[in-house]
Amino acid sequence: MTQIKALEDQIARLGSVVAAAENWAPQYAKDPNGHAKIIKLEGSIEYHMRNYLRALANERVMHYVDWSRYNGQVVRAYDVNVTILDDQIGQEDGFLLTALHDPLLTGMAIGAQAGEIIYGTPLGITATDTALMEAARNYSAKLVTQITETTRDKIKQSISTSLQLNEDQSTAVARLQQVIRDPKRAGTIARTEAVNSYTQGLLNFGTQSNAVAKEWQALDAVDDCADLDGQTIAIDDTFANGGDDGPPLHPNCRCGLRLIYSNENWSDANAD
Repeated sequence: MTQIKALEDQIARLGSVVAAAENWAPQYAKDPNGHAKIIKLEGSIEYHMRNYLRALANERVMHYVDWSRYNGQVVRAYDVNVTILDDQIGQEDGFLLTALHDPLLTGMAIGAQAGEIIYGTPLGITATDTALMEAARNYSAKLVTQITETTRDKIKQSISTSLQLNEDQSTAVARLQQVIRDPKRAGTIARTEAVNSYTQGLLNFGTQSNAVAKEWQALDAVDDCADLDGQTIAIDDTFANGGDDGPPLHPNCRCGLRLIYSNENWSDANAD
């Protein structure tokens, strides 16, 4: 276990080096310290997700499948019908909240504090700010639901494959554990949610500092976010093309968000 942790720490450090060398939207450079923190946070979220997925794969996921039904189907070999025990898998929400809530709250605090520095408006926002904590609870609950649904789909896909290959239970469990343990998934979640939590914190700061609008900053013309580049909308509106309330649009998205205040003479083009 010590060797595994040392290897994962090394992977996290390497990931931070790679992330720092990537192209990021211009807004991040305006607060270098905050940018460094968000890169470090990616490594922290990835570490927590690796631990969560490993425990899920090794200790729990096999209990979420109706193996009596599975074994009956293997014997008959005529049907593919995966039965997941909903009352069992429901406990994953609690495990995920334990793993993700504090790192996500940290990311929101980083984003809010970056807003204070970039826009020169010190509000004294910390991770204990009431509005930030409430936002983190709501955001964490939504994310946990999404991740658990994806896990449910991965279980179904893995078990369906095992049924089609007529694998016995032990082989099917081994396949399932490998699918759930996937370290790439932990990395993708980390990179996506570090930016997402930062954006949510920045928006929270924007609300508290009376920002009136926000502008999407994409990186280049070939990025998936190119159509959103420069799009400006009211602070509480959602961006077009699936942009929701701000970056990221997709996994590994490095777009940014610029807040706009009334002294910029901005008017809502979408207003009636």
